[in-house]
Formats: sequence, C-alpha cells, structure tokens
Amino acid sequence: MDLQRTQNVIIFSAGETLRSGLLGQICDRLECDQVHCVVYTELFAGAHDQDNIALLPGLMKKIPTFDFALIVAEGLDRLQHSDGSRHKTMRDNALFELGMCVMALGASRVILLSEEDVHIPYDLAGLGGIGLKHITFTRRNVSE
Repeated sequence: MDLQRTQNVIIFSAGETLRSGLLGQICDRLECDQVHCVVYTELFAGAHDQDNIALLPGLMKKIPTFDFALIVAEGLDRLQHSDGSRHKTMRDNALFELGMCVMALGASRVILLSEEDVHIPYDLAGLGGIGLKHITFTRRNVSE
C-alpha cells in the first residue's frame, strides 16, 4: 500500500491557455503522477454572481490551502524594450498570480512553466532572483 499523500496543485494561466486545451494536457500529465490539479477557474465555480466575484480576497484565502502552484506562461503578448528589441511575454494576470502564489506559498513551492521563447523578467529567471523553479516547454513535449 502506498502511503504517500497526493499533492494538491493550483494551476494558473491565461484564459487562452485554458481554452486551447493546453492546460488540460498539463493536468492529464500531472495526474498520471498522482498529482491532484485544480485549475484556477474551479476556485469560483460555485459563486452565485459570476460577474461580481471578489477575486483578490478569494485568491488570498484559497492559494495557501494548496501544496504547490504552477503558473503556465505562454507567449501570448509582445513586449518591446527600450532598446527596440521585441519578445514574446506572458499575460499580465499570469505574472500577477505568480507573485500572489510566491507570497502565499513561498518561492520553493511555486513553479513557472513557460514556453521556451517567452521573455521572463530577470528577477524571476534567477539572475539574483528568488529561487523560483522555472521549466520551459514546447507544445510538442507537452503532448508527448
């Protein structure tokens, strides 16, 4: 008998990542390894008034109840730096949720899963950063 406790993971992403099916693929892979995944939209599924949900206070209460957080960062937006260079970047809300999870769980319990060519802010990338686990992916290796 396996006495290991199933890990509960909250997963955040851009809405497009959820709608594209990528989040479902990630959850399927994790659940094969006995990880229970909760997608961020499930946190408020039972709310009576979906248009007037107090998201921030709800997230502040619910995030600490998870063992880990996984933030999926696809390059859905474009960023132009002052030097003129342009990069794919994650959605602002995903970056905000990443910060909330780090504050609620600590950096050692938050994983940033980013598409391999997505620009990550330097502090998060580990250059004098916060010790955040950062894994890159391509669509090909998620679906394998």
